[in-house]
Amino acid sequence: MAYFQVDGSSAQAIVPGQSIMMTDVNGGFAVTNPQFRDISALYWGELNLRRHWTDWLNMSVGFRMGQLNERYRATGMGAITPVPVSLNVDAFNHLYGIQLGADAEVYNMGGPLQINTLCKAAVFGNSASQNIRRVQTGLSDESLTATRDQATFLGEAGVAATYALTEHVAFRISVQAAWLEGVALAPEQIGETNFNAATTRVDTGGSLFYYGGGLGIDCRY
Repeated sequence: MAYFQVDGSSAQAIVPGQSIMMTDVNGGFAVTNPQFRDISALYWGELNLRRHWTDWLNMSVGFRMGQLNERYRATGMGAITPVPVSLNVDAFNHLYGIQLGADAEVYNMGGPLQINTLCKAAVFGNSASQNIRRVQTGLSDESLTATRDQATFLGEAGVAATYALTEHVAFRISVQAAWLEGVALAPEQIGETNFNAATTRVDTGGSLFYYGGGLGIDCRY
């Protein structure tokens, strides 16, 4: 069993002066000093069965589920009508699927150092939804929603090295990367929306790439 999350990653910017805050395919608000923020959170849980295939290779198959939440926020002061304006977009991806994995021992000379590589591939059913809302304070408040089912792919790979400190305790260092394809990202929903026609769809053509490393201690008994 395994669980991990990438929680609260965000990007934000302030654009000084006057500009256009895009709200749909028709254009947007003329604004002064707009602020933009994009927030993303990913949650994963998995349950795998492992089999010792050869002396150096373990194979696994399992069930994996997760959720990707995306939020886009844009605010500013109207340049033509001086009232606060905003655009809020929420995109949600509920992912359920199966995965295959391999864990290979690429270096083990009987000493304290051991190096393993790990790779996984998963296919999910993605129940995606989005809600988009634009507000011109005191003048208008419009909101649209849409849902879509989509096949989504995940590829994951990593390298881990462990160095035995004692018979039961080892120091661990790892590098890992993951690629997620076929998800709904919040900013991409703007181009699928037409507030004049009161229509919107879910764009599930987005992709994400995560990478990072870790330090830890392995305890075995």
